[in-house]
Amino acid sequence: MPPLSAVGISGLQAGEDVKTLGRGKALVQFRNWGFNGFIAWIVWLLIHIITLISFRNRLSVLIQWAWAYLRFKPGARLLSK
Repeated sequence: MPPLSAVGISGLQAGEDVKTLGRGKALVQFRNWGFNGFIAWIVWLLIHIITLISFRNRLSVLIQWAWAYLRFKPGARLLSK
């Protein structure tokens, strides 16, 4: 069972799995082969970017993710009752 923080990609075929585990860490499983670590995280990032609808959305998300990765600051956390 993957950890609760794993984020997967829906729409993959049976036997295919791509999950991110954190900053620069991911798991990739395609049928008979798989890998993990930073390269898997790059694959996860590219698959997410490719599945976006338009070039403008892809570019916007890529820039936002790059900025967040380079800043290494967590986003705003909202706690409400």
